[in-house]
Amino acid sequence: MATGRIYYYEKRGVYQAIVENGRDAQGKRVQIFRDAKTKKEARQILQKLLRELDDGTFIAPSDLIVAEHLESWLTDVVRHQVGGALTIATRASCASTSYRASAPPSCPPCAPTRCSAATRTC
Repeated sequence: MATGRIYYYEKRGVYQAIVENGRDAQGKRVQIFRDAKTKKEARQILQKLLRELDDGTFIAPSDLIVAEHLESWLTDVVRHQVGGALTIATRASCASTSYRASAPPSCPPCAPTRCSAATRTC
């Protein structure tokens, strides 16, 4: 079970909600820090973090960039929906229909969903 505390960081003039979340493989403490302007706000953040940790819904921040996330989404989710390996044409098709609200400027208005994002042709 995780424990937490609130600390006033004078140098920066903020309250910190600090949660002790056990130890890692090397034996170092794992702490989660969140800043707040007021003590009341810090208390709410601390309660939320502790609740998420107890429920198992806490998601630790990662250094994953959007491109890496989309690549994993294409290979894990779309591949199963499309059935089989994704080809460049399939990726272009997914990109042109899933992410755009309207057709690219060079596509004719008659068939925006059939446009290829890579070649801008139909």
